[in-house]
Amino acid sequence: MTKENLYIGCSGFYNNDWKGSLYPENAPSKDFLSLYSKTFNTVEINSTFYRKPTSKTLLKWYDETPHSFRFFIKIPKSITHQNRLENSKEEIAAFCSHIQSHLKDKLSGFLYQLPPSLKILRKI
Repeated sequence: MTKENLYIGCSGFYNNDWKGSLYPENAPSKDFLSLYSKTFNTVEINSTFYRKPTSKTLLKWYDETPHSFRFFIKIPKSITHQNRLENSKEEIAAFCSHIQSHLKDKLSGFLYQLPPSLKILRKI
């Protein structure tokens, strides 16, 4: 592993408790990602678990981060917890395509948070 492909980051960047440490005390929340990306080179986006980000939001994330910054996106709970991965191929493809078309080369992967009760008994 080289420094060029080592990514270190947190689960999310929107944290008011980081004011006064990672972010300046008076930093507006709209600047959190830009400030975060000065310290870390990747982030796991958790908000996508609850709702699909708009094109405007994705483009803002892309524009506010350096070229070398990378995103890991959490798959929506509608797929992992409600559908329990069943009959979700089209929904997964549409979601991933929407994200990839906006984050482009800054997208590094998708995270599936599965419910502890999920038992895989057959091929999905």
